[in-house]
Amino acid sequence: MEILQSLLQVFSEISGSGKPVIINSRGDFFSQGYDSSCKLIRDSEFVGNIIAIGTAVMQLIRNHNGVVLTYATGHAWGAALELGLVSDAFISGDKCDFAYPDASFGLPSIFIDPVTMKEKLGERMFSRLLSGEIINSSDALSSGITSGRGNFQKAIDVAIKLNNATFLSAKEGENIDQSRIRNHIRYARSMDTSKIDLKGLESHRSSFL
Repeated sequence: MEILQSLLQVFSEISGSGKPVIINSRGDFFSQGYDSSCKLIRDSEFVGNIIAIGTAVMQLIRNHNGVVLTYATGHAWGAALELGLVSDAFISGDKCDFAYPDASFGLPSIFIDPVTMKEKLGERMFSRLLSGEIINSSDALSSGITSGRGNFQKAIDVAIKLNNATFLSAKEGENIDQSRIRNHIRYARSMDTSKIDLKGLESHRSSFL
């Protein structure tokens, strides 16, 4: 919640600035997914609020009049993967990997609804991620999860290069399906959170870490 609120505040503050933005982690791992120690996940209203903020961040990213690039190192799992998918560009370090085990254990997506994610990734890659498979940086690049690999300097170079009138004009013409967002938030606020298997998720992640 704290990270989502921070992103919401930052993007609200820079709205209209036209500046390119890079989202990256402070540590070696971008994210290992949902913190299973958070018991508030049992509150469907809390889950709905998380998704409402997450989708608001997504819309600020899509409406920002500058390039928004996500740069990931280490693990980019769960919502971190989603964040990269809703950005204008997604660059990863060579040793970065990607996974989306959250959905298999009943956790809803945060930034992007499942239908849009499936359309963006294609059915085959979407199914691989839902199975809990870990995708390496090469597969992520070839399948379109990411748009490039390299170090942080490359991410800076890509963000600056893309921040041009042609690219931003194309971005401005993209439409966000508001009905999908509303339905996704409504679903989260009515879901049976007792079916979320946090112990199963933690055990699954631990087997790979």
